[in-house]
Amino acid sequence: MDRTARLKLIMEELRRRGVFAIPSFLDPSFPAQYKAAMDKSFLKAIQCTRRAGKSTGEGKETLQSMFDVPESNHLYGALTLSTAKSIIWDTLLKELEDRKIGYRANEQQGILRLENKSQLRLFGLDSSYKEMRKILGSKYKTVKIDEAGSITQDLKRICYQMVMPALTDVNGRLTLLGTAENIPKTFFEHVTTGKEPGWSIHKWTAFDNPYIAEKWKEHIEWIDQFNPSFKLTSEYKTHYLNEWCADDKLLIIRINEDTEIDPVRMIGPTYILGVDIGYNDACAFTLVAFHSKSPILYVVSSQKEPELDITGTAERIKSYLRSYPIAKVIIDGANKQGVEEMKNRHAIPLIPAEKTDKASFLKILSDDIIQGRVRYFRGACQSLIDEQMVLQWEDSTRQREDQRIPNDQNDSFLYAWREARNYLWKEEVKPKDINSDEYMDEYAKRLLDQRKRQNEF
Repeated sequence: MDRTARLKLIMEELRRRGVFAIPSFLDPSFPAQYKAAMDKSFLKAIQCTRRAGKSTGEGKETLQSMFDVPESNHLYGALTLSTAKSIIWDTLLKELEDRKIGYRANEQQGILRLENKSQLRLFGLDSSYKEMRKILGSKYKTVKIDEAGSITQDLKRICYQMVMPALTDVNGRLTLLGTAENIPKTFFEHVTTGKEPGWSIHKWTAFDNPYIAEKWKEHIEWIDQFNPSFKLTSEYKTHYLNEWCADDKLLIIRINEDTEIDPVRMIGPTYILGVDIGYNDACAFTLVAFHSKSPILYVVSSQKEPELDITGTAERIKSYLRSYPIAKVIIDGANKQGVEEMKNRHAIPLIPAEKTDKASFLKILSDDIIQGRVRYFRGACQSLIDEQMVLQWEDSTRQREDQRIPNDQNDSFLYAWREARNYLWKEEVKPKDINSDEYMDEYAKRLLDQRKRQNEF
């Protein structure tokens, strides 16, 4: 029997004898919060309005788990370490201080340790993938991810590929919690609407919070009286009614069902590679092709990879150059030093991307896709399509992208698309067959018209 198991048996025996009692942090007088906290499912999701008490409840559940299982490790994450602290840190310390429970805390690092050697660490999902792997290298009893409604498609990879393996050894639990947002097709939306199997789902609003319900009611009444038009907005429906409500008017790109095609063979195509540089944000590569006998731009492949340094990025570009007769490599020139390093040290011909008036060109790109002038090779561009389907404008002015949503692959595609010349294609005019009935009818009509004009004079 290992040390942790022996300590757990000792603690249970002490509790049985009444020598040591584990405090109860959970609140039965708040039924919705209490029911969610008592749910020990492997995968759990909590979707609430603002002021519904979801974060407070899961913070208390974390403390309860830390006391229930001595020497256990726990994680509580949000978009950034700073927001994780602002959401839960003060709540945790107040709970401990109100009960006069000893602890050690490092607020700068977001680490809390109890006397029974259980530890909680706060983290931000904006950490680099290297840092995330380091954080998730231990065994965890609970992992909770807050603000899940504002996290886009990478959350699925984080949950299934990074978090779940860290829970296996100690029979741990993963919880997602957040509000509904107007970002379409996120992983959290799929989970809370039942599209993602295997999750236990809890939903409630601030009206179910006994400590805020009356004030929430007064707040809603104030909106009814002084700002009734606000109830028509997506923000009201998401944050006040707990409804997913993506605003279709803000979507940048609309993908048709027939946009994907099986790869086609082209005679003498022109290939262009678009590259968007990133490190914490993924580095993205999109290869497009066109030829003189078609108005279509074909997206041959698209992929992204985080934590690529300059040499790694250069090697990826070289692998494309070896596989395809690429005419141009268009690259994000924001990191001028890195671009010059690749050009000089790695002897790669790079052309800085044209980035002026991005909003206007995004609208033109959307029109091209809607009108069928862009086709994606099936099986090679899915991550690009997934990204494009959730891109949206920040507001109704349609001048700036929503900064919450990753756009790395779409940027790499945009660079290549702006350099492509498929729009110069002109349909060939075939010479008419002088022996055809159509030609003879037209010829006869011209003769009749000519005689008519002669007779008029």
